[in-house]
Amino acid sequence: MSRGAGAAARTRRPAPRRRPPRRSGTTESSRQRACAAWQRSSRWGRDGRTVGETGRARALNEEALRSLTATLGEDHPWTLGVAYNLCADHEHGLDPGGAPDLSRTTAERATRTLGARHPWALLAWAAHAAVLRLTGAADEAGTVEARALAGLTETLGGGHRLTVAAGTGRRPVWTFDPLPG
Repeated sequence: MSRGAGAAARTRRPAPRRRPPRRSGTTESSRQRACAAWQRSSRWGRDGRTVGETGRARALNEEALRSLTATLGEDHPWTLGVAYNLCADHEHGLDPGGAPDLSRTTAERATRTLGARHPWALLAWAAHAAVLRLTGAADEAGTVEARALAGLTETLGGGHRLTVAAGTGRRPVWTFDPLPG
């Protein structure tokens, strides 16, 4: 064996990695559109709720929820976050509408996807308790909220900002890291 053949064998480059398969029927442009819808709803939802524009925030979150569900699926963390934020829009607008069903399924899916002790899954249950309270189911709301707060205290500690927010009835906006796009 010549010396040159060994050197060539050592310098071969590995085959390039293949991209993971996309969901059936998903194109890159539909993913980009879903991410853009999420970004609009996230920015406007946070700022819009602050200045009392819950109707606009709600419409953008509904659009983003449809788009992300179709593109990423209903259990993707971004989809769950938009559903969680949409429940807040119902709650802040004092129009529970379909919020009890949406908040319960969002909390169930977040628990299944992220785990029972994940802070956002626990916050989804605390948010569900707030929706229940708004619809007049105070007893059930108290039970759900107590479980969520106990889980947050165990997971994050009693002084953590998310535990404190949930304990005082404030609902933090579900944030995303890393940002889509």
